[in-house]
Amino acid sequence: MIGSGKMMGWTAIWLLATGYGSAAELRVTSPKELKKAVAKLVPGDSVILASGEWRDLKVRIVGKGTESAPITLRAEEPGRTIITGESIITLAGEYLVVADLHFKGVDPPGNGNGIVVFDGSAEIPATHSRLTNCFFDRCNPADPETRYPWVSLGGAQNRVDHCRFEGMNHSGVTVQVRVPTANPAHRIDHNLFLDRPPGGGNGFECIQLGQSQDSRNDGGCVVESNWFEQCDGETEIVSVKTCRNVVRGNMFLRSDGTVTLRHGTDSLVEGNWFIGAGKKGAGGVRIIDEGHRVIGNYFNGLDAVTGGIVVFYCGIPGSPLNGYFPANRTTVEGNRFVNCAGPTFELRGGFMERDRTIVPSDITIRRNVIAEPRENAAIFGKEDVEKLVLEGNVYTVGAPLGREDSTGFRSEVIVLVEDGGLRMPVADPALKPLPKTLTRKDVGPTWLE
Repeated sequence: MIGSGKMMGWTAIWLLATGYGSAAELRVTSPKELKKAVAKLVPGDSVILASGEWRDLKVRIVGKGTESAPITLRAEEPGRTIITGESIITLAGEYLVVADLHFKGVDPPGNGNGIVVFDGSAEIPATHSRLTNCFFDRCNPADPETRYPWVSLGGAQNRVDHCRFEGMNHSGVTVQVRVPTANPAHRIDHNLFLDRPPGGGNGFECIQLGQSQDSRNDGGCVVESNWFEQCDGETEIVSVKTCRNVVRGNMFLRSDGTVTLRHGTDSLVEGNWFIGAGKKGAGGVRIIDEGHRVIGNYFNGLDAVTGGIVVFYCGIPGSPLNGYFPANRTTVEGNRFVNCAGPTFELRGGFMERDRTIVPSDITIRRNVIAEPRENAAIFGKEDVEKLVLEGNVYTVGAPLGREDSTGFRSEVIVLVEDGGLRMPVADPALKPLPKTLTRKDVGPTWLE
């Protein structure tokens, strides 16, 4: 089934797999040929965009592929199909794939939706669909205040993987997840986020999982094995604003910002690598709201940019959804901290600022190793909290603990060894091994060095 028409001032291309016929590879060289080619699409078909420049490409794909036979829009040769001008690709339906494209200097039409949009509407949401092996190359408008995401993730159970997002300098989130209903369970993995300059305010995140109004919904999203380098847009590199998400196995290198559990409860930050490498403002994890776990991460050479490396925030009485809830019922366990500014743990983040007067409680800090804090910084900030459980932590002999009660902490000489160019505490059998370090070859498009 096929139709075409005018939508928002541009020609839309509608693809709906009918479930009959044989899968085919359909090569097209122009928008006219593209319309003709999609007339008989079935699950398993691939629409192949010829190499060269495709300017002002505006496509809405509405279709139903299957898990074993998705409908695919891809480049003839990976990276050789270049999308430019006022272009936008929208996915609406099931098992749709966009692959191998080079988006260069794209400025999408002025609706603010994004460059690639996974439709989140109730009528035809994008589900089980994928954006993979693409390069988004400085897709900036003339006015840096113009706001749009490069990728808008609506619908459910979609994936963005092995893409490169480089040089975003305008307002807007690079990859933004919309969560109008509970548990969209998207996966964002093996992407390279590179060279995002300071934005000078809010709304310059690399990844945002929901918004304030979504924060009581489960996100169920996984942000895994991505590489963030020179990502300085704002304090929140990854901003979690829904419940029960996972941020795991990512590399944060020379990036001015933090992983921020901004809204929502019960998320996990596990097995990530935070490497400051001399970058001013390179931070760790901010914890807001309750039930979060920060487990088995490696922090090296970071600034206490938000008051500490791991900061537990105070809450606002009767807080609105876009406010602050106290970091109650939180566990920080099995992390390694090497040569970081202090304090390592700030237990009363933002106390008495912005009406934040509710002090966190029920915090567990267990089996962490703090080696050679920078300039002999204290492990703890000055303030304490109620229901604080400290167990089996180790810190460098001679460093100030920052609290009178040393229960749950022992000081000793911590031996560091070189491992892949990083200084690592000698393995402690009580600690869970760190995951294998990512390399640049593990992320981004396979066709792009």
